[in-house]
Amino acid sequence: MRKESPVLLGADFTAKMADLIELEEVKHVEITVSQPTPEEADSLPFVQKLKAFFAPMTQIAVAAGVCLVAVVGVQSFNAKKAPQLHLKTQFYKPYHLTILFKK
Repeated sequence: MRKESPVLLGADFTAKMADLIELEEVKHVEITVSQPTPEEADSLPFVQKLKAFFAPMTQIAVAAGVCLVAVVGVQSFNAKKAPQLHLKTQFYKPYHLTILFKK
């Protein structure tokens, strides 16, 4: 340490912290409200409505993801096979500039 604090951390700092943690008082809290079991929760009408609502949406999401992967895959596959266009040779012709500057 750079003498910022009068407390000096010794080699047994970890042992001191372990002892303090062991001596710490632990409070046990009783659960006053009972929670439903998973079997009881599945039979609740609210959960049934949620399942009925989210099942079609999940199917649409999976189908959209599969379509996206297919489209991106086909486009990247076709992009590797497509001939590369050389813009310099196809569109830029230097003789156009000579015609413009001749008088």
